This record gives sequence, structure tokens and C-alpha cells, in this order.
Amino acid sequence: GTGREEAKIMAIDLTISCRSNRYKRWLPYVVLMIVVWPVGVTLTVSIILLANRHKLNPSLEETRLSDATETAETFVEEKQEDPVQATVAETERDAALEESGMFAL
Repeated sequence: GTGREEAKIMAIDLTISCRSNRYKRWLPYVVLMIVVWPVGVTLTVSIILLANRHKLNPSLEETRLSDATETAETFVEEKQEDPVQATVAETERDAALEESGMFAL
């Protein structure tokens, strides 16, 4: 060549030379963080979700039992108020229990 050395500089910051010692010292850290960041964030979120999975998605049996208990409590409250509504509530309760699989007519 002509004896001129081609300048290698960062396009985002023209004051940083890609051949400087400062750039070379940071390069291993930058490469490591490119790997660590996606793995670390994914792992952290996965651990948080795993720790709270029962709150986020209770098991089917827990849900059925909770629904059946709530329906039975509503039935008792309504039965004490009005005998006609109590019959309707009893029918609704039986239908809800049958649907949940906890009770079959």
C-alpha cells in the first residue's frame, strides 16, 4: 500500500478507535454480556414464574372444590331468605356441582 493505515472507528462514537487498548480491554466483557443478558433475564423470569406457578394457575381440583364450596355457601344464604328462591338456588347448586364433577344427580 501507500503506507497509510486505515482508521477503524466506531460509527456511533467517532472518538473511539477500534484499535485502541481501551476498546480491546472492554471487548471480552461486552461479548460476555451479550451472552449473559438474555440467559440471565430468561432464567430470572423463569424462576419467578416457577415459584409462583400455583398462584398463577391453581390446580383443577382446587378450583372445583373452591367453586363447589362457594356455590354451597350461596345456597345456604339464599335458602334462609326465601323458600321459592331456595328451590331455584338448590337447582342451580346441583347443576354447578354436577358440572364441576363433584356431585352427580
